[in-house]
Amino acid sequence: MNEIEYILRNLPDLIDVNLQIEGEIDLFDGNRWQILSENWIKFDFKIYGKIDNIEFILDSFSTSFWVLNKCWYVAYDQNCLFTIPKFVPMNVILPYYPPKYRTIDDERVFYDYIKKMTIIKPPSVTPHRFLYIKELNIRCSLFPQLFLSIVDLNHLEHLTRSSLDHVQLIVVYIKSMPSLRKLSIKGNLTGYFIENIRLIDGFKHLSNASFCVHHSIR
Repeated sequence: MNEIEYILRNLPDLIDVNLQIEGEIDLFDGNRWQILSENWIKFDFKIYGKIDNIEFILDSFSTSFWVLNKCWYVAYDQNCLFTIPKFVPMNVILPYYPPKYRTIDDERVFYDYIKKMTIIKPPSVTPHRFLYIKELNIRCSLFPQLFLSIVDLNHLEHLTRSSLDHVQLIVVYIKSMPSLRKLSIKGNLTGYFIENIRLIDGFKHLSNASFCVHHSIR
Protein backbone atom coordinates (compact mmCIF):
# COMPACT_ATOMS: atom_id res chain seq x y z
CA MET A 1 0.00 0.00 0.00
CA ASN A 2 2.85 2.39 0.76
CA GLU A 3 4.15 2.23 -2.82
CA ILE A 4 0.70 2.87 -4.29
CA GLU A 5 0.13 5.72 -1.85
CA TYR A 6 3.43 7.29 -2.88
CA ILE A 7 2.55 7.11 -6.59
CA LEU A 8 -0.97 8.45 -6.17
CA ARG A 9 0.06 11.27 -3.85
CA ASN A 10 2.47 12.46 -6.53
CA LEU A 11 -0.33 12.70 -9.08
CA PRO A 12 -2.35 15.57 -7.58
CA ASP A 13 -4.45 16.19 -10.70
CA LEU A 14 -6.05 12.75 -10.70
CA ILE A 15 -9.84 12.76 -10.82
CA ASP A 16 -10.66 9.38 -12.42
CA VAL A 17 -8.87 6.32 -11.02
CA ASN A 18 -9.28 2.67 -12.05
CA LEU A 19 -7.16 0.06 -10.27
CA GLN A 20 -6.85 -3.72 -10.61
CA ILE A 21 -4.29 -4.92 -8.10
CA GLU A 22 -3.34 -7.77 -5.78
CA GLY A 23 -1.71 -7.41 -2.41
CA GLU A 24 -1.76 -7.65 1.36
CA ILE A 25 -4.46 -6.79 3.87
CA ASP A 26 -3.50 -3.11 4.05
CA LEU A 27 -4.95 -2.66 0.55
CA PHE A 28 -8.40 -3.36 2.00
CA ASP A 29 -8.46 -0.33 4.28
CA GLY A 30 -11.29 2.02 3.33
CA ASN A 31 -10.05 4.73 5.67
CA ARG A 32 -6.67 4.96 3.95
CA TRP A 33 -8.30 4.99 0.52
CA GLN A 34 -10.62 7.76 1.70
CA ILE A 35 -7.67 10.03 2.44
CA LEU A 36 -6.22 9.38 -1.02
CA SER A 37 -9.46 9.72 -2.97
CA GLU A 38 -11.04 12.72 -1.29
CA ASN A 39 -10.68 14.92 -4.37
CA TRP A 40 -11.34 12.21 -6.96
CA ILE A 41 -14.56 12.28 -8.96
CA LYS A 42 -14.55 8.62 -9.95
CA PHE A 43 -12.81 5.70 -8.26
CA ASP A 44 -13.11 2.05 -9.32
CA PHE A 45 -11.00 -0.82 -8.11
CA LYS A 46 -10.71 -4.57 -8.12
CA ILE A 47 -8.41 -5.80 -5.35
CA TYR A 48 -7.52 -9.47 -5.13
CA GLY A 49 -6.71 -11.03 -1.77
CA LYS A 50 -8.14 -13.27 0.93
CA ILE A 51 -9.82 -11.47 3.82
CA ASP A 52 -10.69 -13.13 7.13
CA ASN A 53 -12.40 -10.21 8.91
CA ILE A 54 -14.59 -9.14 5.99
CA GLU A 55 -17.24 -7.43 8.15
CA PHE A 56 -14.62 -5.17 9.68
CA ILE A 57 -13.23 -4.34 6.25
CA LEU A 58 -16.67 -3.51 4.85
CA ASP A 59 -17.29 -1.18 7.79
CA SER A 60 -14.38 0.96 6.61
CA PHE A 61 -16.09 1.26 3.20
CA SER A 62 -19.52 1.98 4.69
CA THR A 63 -18.87 5.44 6.14
CA SER A 64 -20.80 8.52 5.04
CA PHE A 65 -17.85 9.44 2.82
CA TRP A 66 -18.27 6.28 0.74
CA VAL A 67 -22.02 5.71 0.61
CA LEU A 68 -23.43 9.25 1.00
CA ASN A 69 -20.87 11.75 -0.22
CA LYS A 70 -19.33 9.76 -3.05
CA CYS A 71 -21.98 7.06 -3.62
CA TRP A 72 -19.20 4.52 -4.07
CA TYR A 73 -20.24 0.96 -3.20
CA VAL A 74 -18.18 -2.19 -2.89
CA ALA A 75 -18.67 -5.94 -2.63
CA TYR A 76 -16.47 -8.88 -1.73
CA ASP A 77 -16.76 -12.20 -3.55
CA GLN A 78 -14.38 -15.01 -4.49
CA ASN A 79 -11.38 -13.39 -2.80
CA CYS A 80 -11.91 -10.08 -4.54
CA LEU A 81 -13.04 -6.68 -3.29
CA PHE A 82 -14.53 -4.62 -6.11
CA THR A 83 -16.54 -1.50 -6.79
CA ILE A 84 -20.15 -1.58 -7.98
CA PRO A 85 -21.26 -1.51 -10.72
CA LYS A 86 -17.94 -1.26 -12.62
CA PHE A 87 -16.77 -4.77 -11.76
CA VAL A 88 -20.08 -6.55 -11.31
CA PRO A 89 -19.86 -9.92 -13.17
CA MET A 90 -21.44 -9.77 -16.62
CA ASN A 91 -21.21 -13.50 -17.40
CA VAL A 92 -22.87 -15.96 -14.99
CA ILE A 93 -24.03 -19.55 -14.66
CA LEU A 94 -27.36 -20.33 -13.02
CA PRO A 95 -27.97 -20.58 -10.16
CA TYR A 96 -26.51 -17.14 -9.55
CA TYR A 97 -26.54 -15.29 -6.24
CA PRO A 98 -25.31 -11.73 -5.63
CA PRO A 99 -22.33 -11.35 -3.26
CA LYS A 100 -23.25 -11.84 0.38
CA TYR A 101 -20.81 -9.17 1.53
CA ARG A 102 -21.58 -5.75 0.08
CA THR A 103 -22.24 -2.14 1.06
CA ILE A 104 -25.39 -1.76 -1.05
CA ASP A 105 -28.77 -3.25 -0.17
CA ASP A 106 -30.40 -3.19 -3.60
CA GLU A 107 -29.57 -6.47 -5.40
CA ARG A 108 -30.92 -5.31 -8.75
CA VAL A 109 -27.62 -3.70 -9.66
CA PHE A 110 -26.03 -7.17 -9.75
CA TYR A 111 -28.76 -8.72 -11.90
CA ASP A 112 -29.20 -5.81 -14.28
CA TYR A 113 -25.54 -5.70 -15.35
CA ILE A 114 -25.45 -9.35 -16.40
CA LYS A 115 -25.30 -9.70 -20.19
CA LYS A 116 -24.43 -13.39 -20.70
CA MET A 117 -25.99 -16.39 -18.98
CA THR A 118 -25.51 -20.16 -19.14
CA ILE A 119 -28.19 -22.54 -17.85
CA ILE A 120 -26.80 -26.03 -17.22
CA LYS A 121 -29.79 -27.47 -15.37
CA PRO A 122 -33.39 -26.39 -14.80
CA PRO A 123 -33.56 -24.20 -11.69
CA SER A 124 -35.48 -25.67 -8.78
CA VAL A 125 -36.91 -22.24 -8.05
CA THR A 126 -37.30 -19.28 -10.36
CA PRO A 127 -34.59 -16.75 -9.52
CA HIS A 128 -34.72 -13.02 -10.00
CA ARG A 129 -35.69 -12.13 -13.59
CA PHE A 130 -32.76 -11.00 -15.72
CA LEU A 131 -33.75 -8.04 -17.88
CA TYR A 132 -30.74 -7.29 -20.08
CA ILE A 133 -29.36 -10.64 -21.25
CA LYS A 134 -27.77 -10.47 -24.71
CA GLU A 135 -26.39 -14.01 -24.89
CA LEU A 136 -28.16 -17.08 -23.55
CA ASN A 137 -26.69 -20.59 -23.60
CA ILE A 138 -29.12 -23.37 -22.63
CA ARG A 139 -27.32 -26.65 -21.99
CA CYS A 140 -30.23 -28.65 -20.61
CA SER A 141 -33.76 -29.66 -21.49
CA LEU A 142 -35.75 -26.58 -20.63
CA PHE A 143 -39.25 -25.55 -21.63
CA PRO A 144 -39.34 -22.07 -23.20
CA GLN A 145 -42.00 -21.06 -20.70
CA LEU A 146 -39.47 -21.58 -17.90
CA PHE A 147 -36.62 -19.56 -19.35
CA LEU A 148 -39.11 -16.85 -20.30
CA SER A 149 -39.86 -16.56 -16.60
CA ILE A 150 -36.12 -16.16 -15.94
CA VAL A 151 -34.97 -13.97 -18.82
CA ASP A 152 -36.49 -11.00 -20.60
CA LEU A 153 -35.80 -11.82 -24.26
CA ASN A 154 -36.22 -8.32 -25.69
CA HIS A 155 -32.44 -7.71 -25.67
CA LEU A 156 -31.36 -11.25 -26.57
CA GLU A 157 -28.95 -11.27 -29.54
CA HIS A 158 -27.52 -14.80 -29.42
CA LEU A 159 -29.36 -17.96 -28.39
CA THR A 160 -27.53 -21.29 -28.08
CA ARG A 161 -29.22 -24.64 -27.53
CA SER A 162 -27.20 -27.80 -26.88
CA SER A 163 -30.03 -30.11 -27.93
CA LEU A 164 -33.23 -30.15 -29.96
CA ASP A 165 -35.42 -30.72 -26.90
CA HIS A 166 -38.43 -28.43 -27.13
CA VAL A 167 -36.69 -26.50 -29.89
CA GLN A 168 -39.84 -26.44 -32.00
CA LEU A 169 -41.53 -24.53 -29.20
CA ILE A 170 -38.90 -21.81 -29.48
CA VAL A 171 -40.33 -20.89 -32.86
CA VAL A 172 -43.58 -20.05 -31.10
CA TYR A 173 -41.73 -17.42 -29.08
CA ILE A 174 -40.07 -15.70 -32.02
CA LYS A 175 -41.88 -12.46 -31.28
CA SER A 176 -40.33 -12.46 -27.82
CA MET A 177 -36.84 -12.24 -29.38
CA PRO A 178 -37.00 -9.10 -31.53
CA SER A 179 -33.24 -8.45 -31.32
CA LEU A 180 -32.02 -11.99 -32.07
CA ARG A 181 -29.14 -11.99 -34.54
CA LYS A 182 -27.52 -15.36 -33.99
CA LEU A 183 -29.00 -18.80 -33.34
CA SER A 184 -26.84 -21.85 -32.56
CA ILE A 185 -28.38 -25.32 -32.23
CA LYS A 186 -26.61 -28.64 -31.68
CA GLY A 187 -28.45 -31.92 -32.11
CA ASN A 188 -29.74 -34.59 -34.48
CA LEU A 189 -31.68 -32.85 -37.22
CA THR A 190 -34.90 -34.44 -38.41
CA GLY A 191 -37.22 -33.72 -41.28
CA TYR A 192 -39.85 -32.60 -38.78
CA PHE A 193 -37.44 -30.09 -37.30
CA ILE A 194 -36.53 -28.74 -40.74
CA GLU A 195 -40.20 -28.08 -41.44
CA ASN A 196 -40.52 -26.13 -38.21
CA ILE A 197 -37.33 -24.17 -38.62
CA ARG A 198 -38.60 -22.74 -41.91
CA LEU A 199 -40.34 -20.20 -39.73
CA ILE A 200 -36.94 -18.86 -38.78
CA ASP A 201 -37.49 -15.90 -41.12
CA GLY A 202 -39.59 -14.51 -38.30
CA PHE A 203 -36.35 -13.32 -36.69
CA LYS A 204 -36.17 -9.92 -38.35
CA HIS A 205 -32.58 -9.18 -37.32
CA LEU A 206 -31.13 -12.71 -37.60
CA SER A 207 -27.91 -12.66 -39.60
CA ASN A 208 -26.30 -15.95 -38.52
CA ALA A 209 -27.68 -19.43 -37.79
CA SER A 210 -25.61 -22.58 -37.30
CA PHE A 211 -26.59 -26.24 -36.92
CA CYS A 212 -24.45 -29.24 -35.99
CA VAL A 213 -25.67 -32.34 -37.90
CA HIS A 214 -24.76 -35.79 -36.55
CA HIS A 215 -26.86 -37.94 -38.90
CA SER A 216 -27.91 -37.68 -42.50
CA ILE A 217 -31.48 -36.74 -43.36
CA ARG A 218 -33.40 -38.89 -45.85
